[in-house]
Amino acid sequence: LLLASICTLLSTMMTSWHGILIMRALIGLSLSGVAAVGMTYLSEEIHPSFVAFSMGLYISGNSIGGMSGRLISGVFTDFFNWRI
Repeated sequence: LLLASICTLLSTMMTSWHGILIMRALIGLSLSGVAAVGMTYLSEEIHPSFVAFSMGLYISGNSIGGMSGRLISGVFTDFFNWRI
């Protein structure tokens, strides 16, 4: 998470599309294991009879959050510049 935070801060200083693309790729690589760690943590901390339900909530929350973030940012870029 620290590396992703640093790359996110550095991406705000990029002046070219290629720089932003490279920073976003590094952010993606540094955050690639977060979902697996979250599911492992849930399976260890939640009562076994509720693990399936909690995993479903976790995965659906990630899916809905990711989809709505892209949709909302798409609407904003129609009204504003991509450098809001």
